[in-house]
Amino acid sequence: EYNLNAWDVAAGALIVQEAGGTVTDFKGGDDFLFGREIIAGNAAQPQMLKVIQKHWGKK
Repeated sequence: EYNLNAWDVAAGALIVQEAGGTVTDFKGGDDFLFGREIIAGNAAQPQMLKVIQKHWGKK
């Protein structure tokens, strides 16, 4: 999602991470709380991230 605030995602991100999932920004980094993009998922998250990175910013 775009344009989220830290309080919009903090609890959900913690739940995903505690369950063994991954939460990153669209660059694959851990600055998702104060950035404006977030992707979360299970073992398929790296593949989803590649698709997002391939198409992100294209109009």
